[in-house]
Formats: sequence, C-alpha cells, structure tokens
Amino acid sequence: MHNPLYLLVLFALLLIGGNTQPINLDGPDTGGYQRIPNPATDPDVKEIVEFAISEINFQSLKNLVLTGIVRAELQMVEGLNYHLVIEVRGPERHNTTEEYEFTVFTRYWDKIQVLKKWRLCLYGC
Repeated sequence: MHNPLYLLVLFALLLIGGNTQPINLDGPDTGGYQRIPNPATDPDVKEIVEFAISEINFQSLKNLVLTGIVRAELQMVEGLNYHLVIEVRGPERHNTTEEYEFTVFTRYWDKIQVLKKWRLCLYGC
C-alpha cells in the first residue's frame, strides 16, 4: 500500500517540475543602469555630485567647480550606484571646462557614501 503522504509529495514535485517559465525575482528596475531624467534638478543627484567633487578635490589636490551635469544613471544593487559625467572648471583655467566620470555607491539607511572610481575624460566619456 502507498502512503497518502508519499502521493502528495509526488504530486507536488510534478507540479513544481512542470513549471518551465523562468521566475524574475529582481523586477525590471534592478541590475542595469537606468538613466536619471533631469539630473540637474534632482536633489539626490545634487548631493551625490557635491560629495564626489569634494572627494575628487581632496584626492587630487584640486579645486574643481561644477559647471554642469552631462549624464546621470542609477543602478540598484545592495544600495545604489550613481554613475555620472559632469562638467567642471578649475581655478587655474577659468575659460575651459573638463569632463569627469565617476561612480558613487550609497546606502542611505547606513549613511554610507563611497566614491568607487573616477577619471578625467580626456577624449570624451
């Protein structure tokens, strides 16, 4: 005689095994970078840019001043990665601007902000 519990488990396995559709647990907004519309008016982007410029100035011993935000993207990970391209000028070159590209990782609930990488874009970003 077959145990009814055995049949129930077998039936459940057949139901689970019959599902060949992949399950998306992340949702459509996680993983890849998403463009941030109107970054110049976004308060979170402004905060990230101010933080990044102060860190770049500290690390490079420069005094860069923001003149514009070229591009801003956001990636959801275990926190948020902000990837930006900004236009700046330094005090030694008042009439010329340079573009910098950088990524900042942030977790607001832990109050963590880290400038992960940055570079001067010599030939465009």
